[in-house]
Amino acid sequence: ATSRNIPAVAALQEATLPAFLELMQRFGVTTLTRPDFGLSLSLGAGEIPLIELTDAFAALANGGQRIPPVTIQKITDAAGETVCEQGTDKPCQPGVERAQQVVSPADAFLISDVLSDNEARTPVFGANSVLRLPDRLAAVKTGTTNDFRDNLTVGYTPQLVTGVWVGNADNSPMVNISGVAGAGPIWNQFMNAAHAGEPVLSFTPPAGVRQVEVCADTGTLPSDACPERRTHWFAEDRPPLPKEQDLWRRIRMVRGTEELATEYTPADQVEERVFKVYPLEHREWAIQHGIAQPPIGALVAPPTPQPGEVQVAITSPADGATVTGVLPVYGSAAIPGFAAYELQYGISHDPGAFSPPISGPFGASVTNGQLGTWDTTGLGNGPHT
Repeated sequence: ATSRNIPAVAALQEATLPAFLELMQRFGVTTLTRPDFGLSLSLGAGEIPLIELTDAFAALANGGQRIPPVTIQKITDAAGETVCEQGTDKPCQPGVERAQQVVSPADAFLISDVLSDNEARTPVFGANSVLRLPDRLAAVKTGTTNDFRDNLTVGYTPQLVTGVWVGNADNSPMVNISGVAGAGPIWNQFMNAAHAGEPVLSFTPPAGVRQVEVCADTGTLPSDACPERRTHWFAEDRPPLPKEQDLWRRIRMVRGTEELATEYTPADQVEERVFKVYPLEHREWAIQHGIAQPPIGALVAPPTPQPGEVQVAITSPADGATVTGVLPVYGSAAIPGFAAYELQYGISHDPGAFSPPISGPFGASVTNGQLGTWDTTGLGNGPHT
């Protein structure tokens, strides 16, 4: 809805290029045949004729059924005799098959619901852009090529699909004309005129979809830390991710500090704070954009269950993990004849000596649980064991 590039690239990477190209063929796209296509296809690197692009959108408007376009219905000669006519034994376009189901009605509806959500596209295009029709919902997408050589707007209602291209016949660049500024007004005016007097129809949810309340900005089922919730449509066989994968989390911290609380922190010094916790690979981006992140120790995954025969092991932090701050250490210490255990560290991958105990000694055995904590504050960068 908001024409964001990075999510489009990530989606194609997840779907894989071969699967995407096969889907485009089902939608009637014939031009994506070069062997060197990559993820840039998600940003418009492949050329598609306007009629094929509009035909693909028409399949979405038609509940996932593609009806190949017919550009010539009938030809007559100078004497008025019929040369060919579609729907007869002398068709102008022979071999046109009708109503092929290229995606499920549920998938077509979900895409239409996203592309017709004016509220969702408002942050980028504004609440009253040319992508909004005054009296009815329309699913619509814009596109702009490098140097403003081409721009497009393709959109549809349940009754009509329209594709508009704007560009120079010699392929020379235009001056700062994007899809919404160039093709958009033409699309808007035509759609308004074409729908004058037509009944207002909505995109009807088919069987196989249902509305689910999710966390507004993560799309998962809401955790108890989620600050805002919304209801969205989902396919019944592809529900939202569970609340455990919500980015919003309540994390126990030492009051007035940036340190994680542990089981040894006095209760009156513990406070819960709510963080939107980004994956480690996006942590620096979040911090640079003013989104507070908890100490990395809070992001350590819970321990992986161990085989029954493993009685001494550290499962978290994982081997090779990058850590900072105060973090919990998980694993097992439960050998036959157990007396006590303690945690120590050494510098390098093969330390010649270890530190005094950083946690412990503890007289109770542990199986698949927290062994203690490690305060890495003040340690130099580099491998530690």
